[in-house]
Amino acid sequence: MTIAGLAIHRVFPSLRIARGIGLGALVLLVCTVLWIFLFQTPAPSNTHTVLAAQQTALANYVARDIDYKLAERSGLLTQMASRMPLALLDHPAQLRRWLLEQPHSLFTRGIAVTDSSGRTVAPYLQRSGHAPGHQADNDFLRSALSGSVSIGRPTRSLPAGEPVLPIAVPVKDAHGHVRAVLVGTTALHAPGFLSLTPQSANDESTDFWLVSPRDRLLLASTTAQQVLQPTPSAGSDAVLDRALDGFRGTEVHTKPDATVEITAIAPVPAAGWFVLARHTATVSRPPTSWATGITAGVVVALLLAGVGYVFFQRRTLVFTMRSWRKRRSPSTLPNAAYHDPLTGLPNTGLLADRLAQALARAQRSGARVGLLHINLDQFGALNERMGVDAGDTALTEIARRLAAIVRETDTLARLDGDAFAVLLGELDNAFEPAKIAACAVAAKCLDAVAPTLLLNAEPCQLKASVGIALGAGHTEADALQSAATRAMYHAKQVGGDRYFVAATDTMPANPAMASA
Repeated sequence: MTIAGLAIHRVFPSLRIARGIGLGALVLLVCTVLWIFLFQTPAPSNTHTVLAAQQTALANYVARDIDYKLAERSGLLTQMASRMPLALLDHPAQLRRWLLEQPHSLFTRGIAVTDSSGRTVAPYLQRSGHAPGHQADNDFLRSALSGSVSIGRPTRSLPAGEPVLPIAVPVKDAHGHVRAVLVGTTALHAPGFLSLTPQSANDESTDFWLVSPRDRLLLASTTAQQVLQPTPSAGSDAVLDRALDGFRGTEVHTKPDATVEITAIAPVPAAGWFVLARHTATVSRPPTSWATGITAGVVVALLLAGVGYVFFQRRTLVFTMRSWRKRRSPSTLPNAAYHDPLTGLPNTGLLADRLAQALARAQRSGARVGLLHINLDQFGALNERMGVDAGDTALTEIARRLAAIVRETDTLARLDGDAFAVLLGELDNAFEPAKIAACAVAAKCLDAVAPTLLLNAEPCQLKASVGIALGAGHTEADALQSAATRAMYHAKQVGGDRYFVAATDTMPANPAMASA
């Protein structure tokens, strides 16, 4: 055998392998070239679709948040109206004292009462005693006097000229007759009221507008300090004109300079407003020379790969298996695979992964781990009575409230149906301090669930039962979860709206329970 033949034989032990490598390289080359020219170059229409979906999600998020805050205020006023003593209408001083005793912190500019003739019985009172006036909107007062909850036209208070929003609800007697109107007023700039920028949106190229089409008013904007300004004149903004005429959805418009303007319009049903979110992006195609250079590089790489195939086959296999395992880990899987689609919270898969990590850390540090199993009381009855959509709205709101009280280092997850879980890591290594900390979180969870929900314009209230289990590094994850679930059922069996704690962190088969 010649020297050249010996060399080839060493590299390619058989002609069959050599042919296989050559054929595989050719097929891979053809596929790579096709992939570059057909798929690697982004299709503008597909890119636009993705951007439009993102913009729609942002607009809907902001609109739902504003709608919830309006409904929350309407619901609070409705509750106050239902318990207001009608006899106080004849005693203004006593009525003012009664108003001051009510929980009306949501109404930063106070509450007023008018009688059925529209005469003010008790002025706008805040806890400071200040009584700011505002320009009356007779239409919204007439609507309330007719028996409907009414969100008025945003206006400016007198004499300060501060932008405010009045909301009015009827006060009815036992026969359903309107005897008075309760009016609550909130400053548009009140912290956390009309928040136009979601926390997840850090892109400054997206502008948000809040618009009242009925009043042709721009209520708020992220682009400038535009509050209570008339909307631009007809013809100056085609998409805005369509939105004012009732269009709700998303539009994509490509400008001559190759920029793409994506505008999403989402409704705020409680007030008849809408949120307009506008994003400008540049979508370009890579030059042909770039694709040609990539193709040439692929050809050279394939030739080198063919020569080195035999020598590096085992290493490649090992690397591929490691990469596959890495891709299967929760940290690298798509976000949707480990999150609940309704609430966006971690699901049971991600909770299990984080629980295993927490127990592993606890074994090293000696700290304890807490697990809270939260189950909503009477949720099934509410879901059956008001419908699945109302139930989903309730679950989403409960998830939002719970997320607001959980530490960033802990994990709030949705288990299934009306069940949630909170994983508490790095608790005190002594049982009693760890128990106290877990109970404090459970109490906050009960308080978060308790406030009234407004579902289908009807005030509803939910309670919860919470089971608490504490574990250490030696605790099995399944045992911790089972103990928390059993504790939750104990809380539910004795009436709900409370929490129970497994008495020790050893997780016996039938743990003793400690009541809230």
